[in-house]
Amino acid sequence: MAPRAQLNFQQRFRRWFISDRMVWVAPLFGWFFLAAIFGGVAAWRMEHLLAPTQQSGRVEAVMLIFLLLVATFLFLVIWRILVSRQEEARRIARLLEFNALLAQVNQAIAQTENEADLLQAICDLIIRHADLKLAWIGRPDSDGMVQVLASAGASGYLEGMRLSIHAGIPEGQGQTGRAWREGKPFYNPSFEKNPVMRPWAERARLFGLRSSAVLPIARRETQWALLAVYHEKVDVFDHDHQAILEELAKDIGYGLDRIDLHRQERHAINLKESLLTSTTAGIATVRYPERIFVQVNQALLDILGYAGEDDLIGHSTQEIFLMQQVTTPSGGYMR
Repeated sequence: MAPRAQLNFQQRFRRWFISDRMVWVAPLFGWFFLAAIFGGVAAWRMEHLLAPTQQSGRVEAVMLIFLLLVATFLFLVIWRILVSRQEEARRIARLLEFNALLAQVNQAIAQTENEADLLQAICDLIIRHADLKLAWIGRPDSDGMVQVLASAGASGYLEGMRLSIHAGIPEGQGQTGRAWREGKPFYNPSFEKNPVMRPWAERARLFGLRSSAVLPIARRETQWALLAVYHEKVDVFDHDHQAILEELAKDIGYGLDRIDLHRQERHAINLKESLLTSTTAGIATVRYPERIFVQVNQALLDILGYAGEDDLIGHSTQEIFLMQQVTTPSGGYMR
């Protein structure tokens, strides 16, 4: 129990340290430092009140200004260090969350056989395991309008929104249309500062969305859909986060390819079974070089006079056909 309690405490401390509130709480000792300086100056001044001189007044003023400048400089340096450390800690925490997300997505890919279930599971995992506000996967229809296939998070942002892949209309001039047409990721560091995304800035602000990214998803080596994610802060998709998001988009494509492969395998099995059961000819699948029966149809069982598949499967062709050497009415042999 002790290691778990220790781990939980560390997690709570890390979350507290990288919180926005900590940026204001941590530098408080700087104010105490300033108060100590002013207290010291006041005490020093009180010692000279009994014998004030013009020279001592000038010295006091110069010393006070100097101490204030030094204290302010130190205070700003300490504050900047704390803020930088917090920003780096938050970035590392996001990277850890994104890496954990990749592991969860790969597990979902290995366990999910249905396309719609896989896409929805991925969107749910993105919201659950990454510090993101909205995630959706969409695909253009025959008219080029993007249809949302799965979403999670602040999905209200998508209600009534029209997105297109065509550059000639306003709906296609945003990040979604550009990502599809250019076939590469589009990263939007800020809705407010990015001219391309300014038409959607007000709507994004209502849902607490300040930055976003859209990445193409390939299926069978052909662009098939788009993955879009949104964050509540600006400038969060740095180089490391971009690499993880691009790996995530590739993994989704691999998952869809896996579903297609399994679907083809099932179709081939069903087709083979259909051929085996519908034909009147005797058909068998034999494993070489052992020449062992692996699969037989009912017609072959009828021809050879066996009641069930277990009489043939697992036996060698030589064994079975030697047993089938019988004299026919014409004096020949049937093998």
